[in-house]
Amino acid sequence: MAINFAFGFFGGFLVVSFAQIKELFPISIVGTSTAALNIFPFAGGAILQQVSGLMLTTRSLESYQAYGYSC
Repeated sequence: MAINFAFGFFGGFLVVSFAQIKELFPISIVGTSTAALNIFPFAGGAILQQVSGLMLTTRSLESYQAYGYSC
């Protein structure tokens, strides 16, 4: 629950960041600065995918079956 709260809380700041970029940078480089900000969500997704894969491959099948529900 804490992780879901943190993602929801801090995820809202990304939307506000685009407005701040538009106001802080000159109009001639707003596109470049917005693109630089847009890299972070994609990089975070790429890193999280690798971390998730490592977490899945380091555990054995028995450890997953121990926590699962029997059908």
